[in-house]
Parts: sequence; structure tokens; C-alpha cells
Amino acid sequence: MKGIIASATDAIIAIDADQKIALFNAAAETTFGYSADEIMGQPLDRLIPEQFREAHRRHIETFGMTGVSARQMGRGTGARWLEAQR
Repeated sequence: MKGIIASATDAIIAIDADQKIALFNAAAETTFGYSADEIMGQPLDRLIPEQFREAHRRHIETFGMTGVSARQMGRGTGARWLEAQR
């Protein structure tokens, strides 16, 4: 699994129960401009534009309560904002 995550061309980020970054692959480094060493343990909010932070926190909390184990990200306004910044 480690090799798949490391070689993935899509950014993969995992967080803990406190929404601190626990996994940040090489594609995430390229996408967000931080090395894994500097972002690990930081709040996920650091990667979210300020205007989307509160809504994103609520989405994550709701996701955690549903029991669903996977969900595709990147279909909302925040993803479009990130693309526009490139």
C-alpha cells in the first residue's frame, strides 16, 4: 500500500481525528507546495482557503459520523478555486 500511495499521481492526504495531517504523498507535495516533513502534524485548515474552512470542517465531521469509509474529493467550489490559483 505504501508504494501505491507514494507513486500515485494524485494528491493523497489523510488526517487524524483532530484533523491534523497524518499522510501527505509526493503528489500532494507538488500540488500544495509543502514537503511532507513541513506539513505533517499541521492542521488540515492550512491547505484550505480561509473562506472554505468552516464548511470543510463540518463536511469532515459529518463524513466521520456516517460510517462511510471512502468518498471522492474535489468536486466542489474549493477544488475549482484551487485550480484557478494555478
